[in-house]
Amino acid sequence: AVLQGGSEEATVDRLHQTGDGWDCRYSAWPRDVPLRPVGEALRLHEVIQAGRPHGRDVVRVREGDDGIHASIHAVGGRSASCFRRRKEEKNHAHGFQGRLAIDEEAIIAVTDVDISGAGQKPLNLYIVGDDLNELSTFALALQKKIAAIPGLIDVDTNFRTGKPEYRVVFDRDRSEALGISTVTAGAELRYRTEGALPAVYRKNGIEYDVRVKFLDAEMDLEKEFATTTVPNQNFNMVPLSKVARAEKVVGFSQINRQNKGRFIAISANLGTGGQLGGAAAEIERILKNEMKPPLGVTYKFEGQAQDFIDLITNMTIAMGLGVLFIYLVLASLYESFITPFTILLALPLAISGAFAGLFIFGKSIDIFSIIGLILLMGVVAKNSILLVDYTQQMIREGLSMNDAIIRAGRVRLRPIVMTSLALAAGVLPIAIGMTALGAQRQSMGVAIISGVVSSTLLTLIIVPAAYGYIEKFRVWSKSKFV
Repeated sequence: AVLQGGSEEATVDRLHQTGDGWDCRYSAWPRDVPLRPVGEALRLHEVIQAGRPHGRDVVRVREGDDGIHASIHAVGGRSASCFRRRKEEKNHAHGFQGRLAIDEEAIIAVTDVDISGAGQKPLNLYIVGDDLNELSTFALALQKKIAAIPGLIDVDTNFRTGKPEYRVVFDRDRSEALGISTVTAGAELRYRTEGALPAVYRKNGIEYDVRVKFLDAEMDLEKEFATTTVPNQNFNMVPLSKVARAEKVVGFSQINRQNKGRFIAISANLGTGGQLGGAAAEIERILKNEMKPPLGVTYKFEGQAQDFIDLITNMTIAMGLGVLFIYLVLASLYESFITPFTILLALPLAISGAFAGLFIFGKSIDIFSIIGLILLMGVVAKNSILLVDYTQQMIREGLSMNDAIIRAGRVRLRPIVMTSLALAAGVLPIAIGMTALGAQRQSMGVAIISGVVSSTLLTLIIVPAAYGYIEKFRVWSKSKFV
């Protein structure tokens, strides 16, 4: 209990276990408000509505492998954090959200467990500017546009409408003429509305703040504005109305800054079928064609959205360098700049199969699928190497080109199929993804298996057929330029 100015505000921190499997931890919870935890159907509105003073409470629900986590952050500092261990049923987050019976003012965000555990939404767009009024107007209008994009859910901003304020605006010229410091005048007004803490009363090892203040009827600055006075440098009391004016405004609940600029963040989760890259591209189109930012307002992607853009760029460079290094190694081994192109034909066959598999199984391009594509580059080339190397060996032994190609296809069919099946079987558990965390890596398994299957089937047909033409071109070019 905290004692201030003769009034007692009783709060408590406690643990509470319910009969329906919820373990809840309450922080700064008023003693006179009953503990109404999350129920079987997640009746979070009971917790929010119990003793809520005013404003909005933020409710977050996260479903993980171990169970369901729910937290409530209420106005006034009180909060509740609840957990229920998973029994049998596994609810998907997007279907799970429909079970929440929440009043209209609650802000709800339900997501699958993320690999980082930070709980950050995948899509984060920062609208940056100097004028917060203009910034908020544009950001709220853009939020409605983004909410209409298919595949995006829980579209929200970090902007919250503030509370009504009674603001005192000083006239600096008049204040300086009358010798009034705005710092001193501001402190005087704070004492007028809040009082002061000049001393501390100690008893039995407990400290109590002693607050000196006006009577409650005299603390209303709006009613007492005409009779309020502030001191000048000579400690003469000057009427406040001579150096300042009063105005009623709606202030901002918080002002977020980054790189010396004010910003409003628009965030969203990915729904069923939602893709981060496609959503970011659609937002770019809206900002360039439909809703161009006002003068002085800029935008940028942050978080996973920006990471995804950087990921695509870096992975494209990595794949390009990988192809270059493979070509250089093969060129040195076969002592030819043309023969390696026959082996590299397996790469587009594998990548096209990987993309087809991702499309068929409804998986998006993410860091795991791109890692799978890079892995394919080193794996699928071995099928072509087995065919081309044995074909050249047979040609050196005296067989014709056509007979050597047919012989290589028959002899190398078994090792090619065996190695491909072994790789696909090893990656199969990743592609299945039985757990919620494993489901995030499914795209890598799907990409690898699809690429291996397509490259194995097509390599046995396309590479032998292309080898004859490429080898004839090599012999022709050698006769012409060497």
